[in-house]
Amino acid sequence: AFASESKQKRMQDKIQLLEAKIQELEIENSTLNKKPAYAADQAQLHRRMKELQRRHNEFRRLLLGPTATAAGMTHSAAFLSSTLVPGAEMTFPNLQEEQQQRELCLLRRRLEELETMQQQQLEELEAPLQRE
Repeated sequence: AFASESKQKRMQDKIQLLEAKIQELEIENSTLNKKPAYAADQAQLHRRMKELQRRHNEFRRLLLGPTATAAGMTHSAAFLSSTLVPGAEMTFPNLQEEQQQRELCLLRRRLEELETMQQQQLEELEAPLQRE
């Protein structure tokens, strides 16, 4: 159980790193959209972003299971389409805010589950000590 929790923690850390990298690339991408940019640079950034998004969703699927993947993939498709359609930049902050709210909700729920599990484990560990 501890090894699984440790692995899960490492995976969660990787997800957070990938989320930070994706956010960094999204900011970089939006900055480039505001300036005249070279098509090759844009295409390369877009490919990098798609690859990071794919890897992020893969980690999320491994860690959180199928329910989180569906929400993540929906956002991913919406984000990618908003970056490809001129004039759609106005909807991106709203999509990003919705994504962040969903992720916060998932994280709160996950934290509550972890807290409950830790409390149960603590009670299980304390029970034999109280008998002695």
